[in-house]
Amino acid sequence: MLVLGACSSDATPNASGQESSSSTGSAPPPTDVTSDRTADPCSLLTADEAAGLVGGAVTVGSVASSAGGQNCEYTLTGGSAYVLVSVFKGAQYYDPSVGITDPLVLSGIGDRAFIEGDPSAAPIAGFIKDGTVVSIHVAFADPPKRATFVEVLTAAASRL
Repeated sequence: MLVLGACSSDATPNASGQESSSSTGSAPPPTDVTSDRTADPCSLLTADEAAGLVGGAVTVGSVASSAGGQNCEYTLTGGSAYVLVSVFKGAQYYDPSVGITDPLVLSGIGDRAFIEGDPSAAPIAGFIKDGTVVSIHVAFADPPKRATFVEVLTAAASRL
């Protein structure tokens, strides 16, 4: 959400010729508003990539808010399998031990990355890149090949 506002102030130039403000409640200096935004989870995977994870054509959902972040669900057409992409802003959301039986560290994807190492567990992988945390969860489908999952994770990280 971008909120814009205007304030009046008694700005006077200082010794270097820059204006300084003596009013209270003046707006802080402009910042890069994109740095506070969460990436669109539906833009991180293509429909073909999601289809490769669940074994068939998918329908791409819309962005939905979740506790602290946003989700996008890619649902297998005519089935119950889906790929859930979740995006969170902030390193505090990166914890591979949550919901993972045997996290394996992956190198070369974002700043840090992991994938579920237990082949009998639900396929989950994720990464953190520049403070944005992304997790990808495949549900109600045969587990995708690890190499395929790593390729999709790498592609998602490149889109941030």
